[in-house]
Amino acid sequence: MQILRLALGVAALGVLASGCGGRALHRVDDTALADISLEEKREMLSADAERARALEEQHKADFEVAAGRHNVAVAEAELTQREAEVRKAQSQLDLASVRREKTELAAAEQQLDLAREGRRVAEAHLAWARERQALLEQNVAVARANHRWADARYELEKARLAARKGRVPDKDFAVRSFEEQADRTHRDVIDARLDATRHQEAAAKAERAFQEQELKYQGRVKSKH
Repeated sequence: MQILRLALGVAALGVLASGCGGRALHRVDDTALADISLEEKREMLSADAERARALEEQHKADFEVAAGRHNVAVAEAELTQREAEVRKAQSQLDLASVRREKTELAAAEQQLDLAREGRRVAEAHLAWARERQALLEQNVAVARANHRWADARYELEKARLAARKGRVPDKDFAVRSFEEQADRTHRDVIDARLDATRHQEAAAKAERAFQEQELKYQGRVKSKH
């Protein structure tokens, strides 16, 4: 029992890193609870399962961020191409201006106008891709905060179990400190979700702007033919 108490005291009252940034979490050493029955650990094990699910969501969010970076790169390449088309159309217009042939000049002006419209589409597409990327990155922040909250709830259940079974290291051990850190990490999740909502609104607005610009451009292309 003395060994168990020593292990519990080091982990619960010492402050150990949680691995995802922010304030470190108070922790209860698992070995201090190792000989307690599974039935009595039911709530603790349920919290551990929630923690595992939260970690999976974090990994999923990390993957989506990587995919989003690719989408931004594609949109940047598209804009580069559109800018090259504008320069080409401008050169053709300059040449037509020198020749002063009205039909050729009108066609060159129309082509330049269309190329500029295409560039505006690419600019809107890139703006949307960047806003969506910002949302995906905030989703990672939400997932990490949620995993940290799940981790804190797991430690809380361990602390409650330790207190029920008399595995506390000394009179200074307080379940309340674990409850407070669970409340604190929950507030972090709420704040992260509010930020995600703002990013989601910005991404939706950018998507609508892109769709409107694309529709306008396609109308110009059809009218040309």
